[in-house]
Amino acid sequence: RDEDSALDRLSTLPVEELRALIAYFRESGPENMAALLDRLAHHAGYERIVDAATPLPRMGFYDPERGAVTLEDFKANIEPDATTVPILFYRSMLLASDAAPIDALCESLAAHGLTPVPLYVSSLKDEAVCRFAEDVCALLKPAVVITTTAFASGGEGQGLFDRLGAPVL
Repeated sequence: RDEDSALDRLSTLPVEELRALIAYFRESGPENMAALLDRLAHHAGYERIVDAATPLPRMGFYDPERGAVTLEDFKANIEPDATTVPILFYRSMLLASDAAPIDALCESLAAHGLTPVPLYVSSLKDEAVCRFAEDVCALLKPAVVITTTAFASGGEGQGLFDRLGAPVL
């Protein structure tokens, strides 16, 4: 819930602070949970720098060493003639700190001379997310696309996987 006036009345904290605390849970992810602990420690009297909750976009690029990164950051590490392999995976894996399988897949692909391009997505039912995947594939012209989204292919009629211009595993 965005608000719960009964719980608000029971708290000793101002309502604005309660909303700030719940934002860490809404945005989720390890960085936000660490920031939440700092904020709670601050309330308990410890000196802490308190950062606001940071949202993770619905879709984006992932680097096993750096986490979520921008397209520009990611492209800086791709050789112009690289054989790219986009890897689609759910954003929830990042939020749960459960990206080890993606990291291992990236390592294995790189060991075979391929350039993995991990893409996290919130849902393949979201047309903006599907356009993002299509745009990335149009830009990179991958040899193959790997998806870890099981049978989800997004969209009505012709699914996303049919529109990526590469074989999908």
